[in-house]
Order: sequence, then C-alpha cells, then structure tokens
Amino acid sequence: MQDHENNFTAEQCCNKMKRFICKYKEIKDYNGRSGNTPKQWQYYQEMADYIGDRPGITPIASCSSLSASQTVTRKTSKPCEEKHKAEKESEVANQLRKEFVSVVLQELKC
Repeated sequence: MQDHENNFTAEQCCNKMKRFICKYKEIKDYNGRSGNTPKQWQYYQEMADYIGDRPGITPIASCSSLSASQTVTRKTSKPCEEKHKAEKESEVANQLRKEFVSVVLQELKC
C-alpha cells in the first residue's frame, strides 16, 4: 500500500465493496442472457477472481418452468477437485484481496 494516509471509515469501504459486488452481479447476469452484447467493466475479472462461484452469485441449482418437465441443474465435483480448488483459492485469495482493497481505496479518492 502507498505511504500516504487514507481517511476512509470501515462503513465507506464496506459500501464500496457492496457496490462493486452489485455491479459485478448486474454485468454477469446481463452477459449471461442470450442475444445481449457483452458489457465490459475494468474490475470484472478481479471481481470474478475474488467472488468465484459463491452461491449468491452463481446458484448451486436452478430450475426452469419453460418446459413441461421441470429440470434441475446441479453442479457436482469430486472431493479432490474441491480440495484442490480450496487450496488454490487460499493461496491466491490473500493477494487478490490486498490488490482489490488497494484498487477500492484508490477509487474512493476520486
């Protein structure tokens, strides 16, 4: 982080993160719809790396009422894959969080 002082409250930082998450969800939903021209956002990939496949962002299961029979899609993975993913996330997560907080703090200065 830079040497100068940042005068932001925890609430301000939390609100900024909430806005970033909402923006990410909005763009992810929009880009997931068929026929839409993909939207771009400079922080999209960083947010995707930070948030990942959390159930609040990418549902574990979804149902459709468009057909006569109800279809349920579930994500499944093997325990080894989940363990590997968790290990990888823990290694990368701290660095991404530090970088992301730095970007958010710089953004709040505007």
